[in-house]
Amino acid sequence: MYDRETVLKLIALIYDAASNPDAWPAFLESLAGVIGGHFVSLGYVRAGAPAMSVAASARWDPAALGDYVRYYGERDPWKVEGIRKGIFRQGFVALGEEVLSEADLQRTEFYNDYARKFGLRGGLAGVILNDGQSVALINAPRLPNTIFGGGEIQLFKQLLPHLERALQIHQRLTRLESEREATADAFDQLPGAMILADLHGRIVLINEAASAIVRVGDGLSINRGHLVAKIARENAQLQRLVAQCAVTTIGKGLSPGGALTISRPSGKRSLHVLVTALRTSNLFAPRGPAAAAIFVSDPEQQVETDGELLRQFHGLTPAEARLASLLARGLTLREATAELSITANTGRGYLKNIFSKTETRTQAQLVRLVLSTPAIRRPR
Repeated sequence: MYDRETVLKLIALIYDAASNPDAWPAFLESLAGVIGGHFVSLGYVRAGAPAMSVAASARWDPAALGDYVRYYGERDPWKVEGIRKGIFRQGFVALGEEVLSEADLQRTEFYNDYARKFGLRGGLAGVILNDGQSVALINAPRLPNTIFGGGEIQLFKQLLPHLERALQIHQRLTRLESEREATADAFDQLPGAMILADLHGRIVLINEAASAIVRVGDGLSINRGHLVAKIARENAQLQRLVAQCAVTTIGKGLSPGGALTISRPSGKRSLHVLVTALRTSNLFAPRGPAAAAIFVSDPEQQVETDGELLRQFHGLTPAEARLASLLARGLTLREATAELSITANTGRGYLKNIFSKTETRTQAQLVRLVLSTPAIRRPR
């Protein structure tokens, strides 16, 4: 039996690895040292995939590990026999000889061409998770002069519940991180400028359209993680709106936010800013929850429409889509035809076709339709 302090140290390392996958080798190295194993590994077998994948390992020669991953993992007789017998139930712990006799082991290609070179004749394994789609295992092959017994089996049984929790935590964190990255990517593709701020007004997410505005620093900029306006009076109003939204978010206020204009030192038309409260169910997020959404529009920015989407949604030809896009930017028909280097008659013909395909009757209706077409921000 292993003493309590040794077990607790191993458990602490397990939970270190739950949030930091790079820490798994440290746990495995410590475990290998405690039990005197040849090497220790974490791996999994997916349903329908014969190969044994290794997620992390300690004391496994890199060349030998490569051979195992490329070829011998698929032929691992303990894995093959465990699956055949259906004994890989969650929480199962067993010595290698309980799964496969030594006589049967010595008749395998795995043993004669691979394991024998390293003196592998058995070991200890435990099933961490088995969800029907994959089996997660911890394996500790033993050295020729090492004997595993009741103490090692009991140790594995003590560690398995913690390994299970750690893998569940890791899977959840990985899923959340993937979702966060996907959300941030989608956020970046929105053509409108959007910023999310936390309960203290700090920016937690800003999309590329908003970043392009604050990079210029013409009216709005970022200072110590906060969105700030150049003019003190306007900045005070902006900060007040964000703070009021934060109070509403945590259920202690009623303000929905508000709108304001931000003057620009360049003399360009003022930026239009709308601040609104957000609903959140997690006030203990690592970076703080988003408590306010800030929408910024630039009246000077030309409206950009996606010609390919106009063609897909409304069946326009490339030339018709280009004309519709120019009209949506505020150009007159004469200005648009000049931009496209086509005659007025050709432009009128295109416009007649566009009206027919989009079921509109006036340029105003057409512009409204074009501007309502879903769009994404194209990378530059």
